[in-house]
Amino acid sequence: MTLRNYGETAAGVTAVLSTDDPYVTIHAGSASYGDMPPGATAVNAGEPFVVSADPAAPEGHAAELTVTATYDGGETTSTFVLIVGRLHFLVWDPTSDASSGSVIAGVLAGLGYSGDYRQILPVDALDRYRTLWISVGIYPSNFLVEAYSEEALAVTDFLEAGGCAFLEGGDVWYYDPLVGGHDFKSAFGIVALQDGTADCGPVDGIVGEFTEGMSFTYTGENSWIDHIVPGGGAMQVLENGSPQYGIGVANKAGDSRTVGTSFELAGLVDGVPPSTRADFVQGVMDFLLPPDTGIDEGAIDLAGCGLRAVPNPFNPRTTLSFANPRAGHVRLAVYDVSGRLVRVLADGELAADRHEFGWDGRDARGTNVASGVYFARVTGEAFEDVRKLVLLQ
Repeated sequence: MTLRNYGETAAGVTAVLSTDDPYVTIHAGSASYGDMPPGATAVNAGEPFVVSADPAAPEGHAAELTVTATYDGGETTSTFVLIVGRLHFLVWDPTSDASSGSVIAGVLAGLGYSGDYRQILPVDALDRYRTLWISVGIYPSNFLVEAYSEEALAVTDFLEAGGCAFLEGGDVWYYDPLVGGHDFKSAFGIVALQDGTADCGPVDGIVGEFTEGMSFTYTGENSWIDHIVPGGGAMQVLENGSPQYGIGVANKAGDSRTVGTSFELAGLVDGVPPSTRADFVQGVMDFLLPPDTGIDEGAIDLAGCGLRAVPNPFNPRTTLSFANPRAGHVRLAVYDVSGRLVRVLADGELAADRHEFGWDGRDARGTNVASGVYFARVTGEAFEDVRKLVLLQ
């Protein structure tokens, strides 16, 4: 680690690395930097810090670490964030009004995922992210991704490399490819039928898909909403209620998974669960990043196996749900950020089925715990998953 001296001469500089993160262990956390004159930098190459992450740490988990530097007559402290693995998401919103991308990023962050929001696509850094969420808008505030542009090729390369993406836009599927826009249909398993008009809503889920039971009033931008249906082995996951036509398609192509819609997520009006933006975004994320259970995917639909918490953030109660892929002993528990056990919600034999357990923000003694960040961990015979919880009191 490099230190820079922004002040007077510092003699006998030493640094100590520390963290309270439950997923990070510091094996070697102290180093000597010697004397540092003003403006000098020094590196602890001979005494490197050694840090490891718990294999159970959620992918993209942001761990905060602290460096405390001491020297003759003084001390200074600084913090930084270490990302475990790749970040969960990148939201790219190049539209003129940026009306939906920021909403998507906010919902993802509220669900405990780590990521970034950008209006300019970092084409050379997409490998830092596990999923890409793209909002190109609705006419007249839409953005045309030009055919074979640097951005278009970066997105298609990301998908061809096994990346997963969500793409929303009213014209991106049918009209844009006719006027110089990039054609994303094959990459998303979509067939575009027509340009559509201004009649989107209600937005309804499809029985048997991760959107089952969802139904939203739509109040967002509403013009030229493309009609889209699945091609090949893709699946219709959303449709317009009246008049009826397809507006959402999910697809699996090798390691890559995609969801495409012809409306904006920001236009969905929250109702009763599962008809909330958080439920929908969590469903999309569970589809894009199914957990690795170590069993054959044909044994169970892995799109629904991940540990979910709805609502999240919450006050005073959240519902934790997961699909147990194999009958056997399952333990579901809540821990604080120091790794201390707060509450055991389940610890026994469970059937191979979906299960739900509520947590009311209380510990094992029935005492309300403090607001803040907690972690729910579920462990079964064939899977393990962790979900970050944010309790608001």
